[in-house]
Amino acid sequence: MEAAMQSAFITDWRAVAVPLATAKGPDAAISIRYFDHTGRQVGNSVATAAELAEQARAMLAMAEAAILHAAGADGAAKPPHHHFPIMRDVRVGEAA
Repeated sequence: MEAAMQSAFITDWRAVAVPLATAKGPDAAISIRYFDHTGRQVGNSVATAAELAEQARAMLAMAEAAILHAAGADGAAKPPHHHFPIMRDVRVGEAA
């Protein structure tokens, strides 16, 4: 009898800065590697450092709004849904 396979789920991610080749010249990017519960890498995405900073600010604002809403703070509305893209069509430059 075959054992049932458990679906992989992401439990860890690691980020490293990488050079980014753009039409305007070099820029900074962050490569994020995703790992499952067994420690196996199951994905990778690259975002510009500016995009990642913008997403981090949006996520922080959403988290703060969720805390206020959960605590029943006066006038605290339930945070709206927000889309956080994890994949972009970016070209990583050659490491120097």
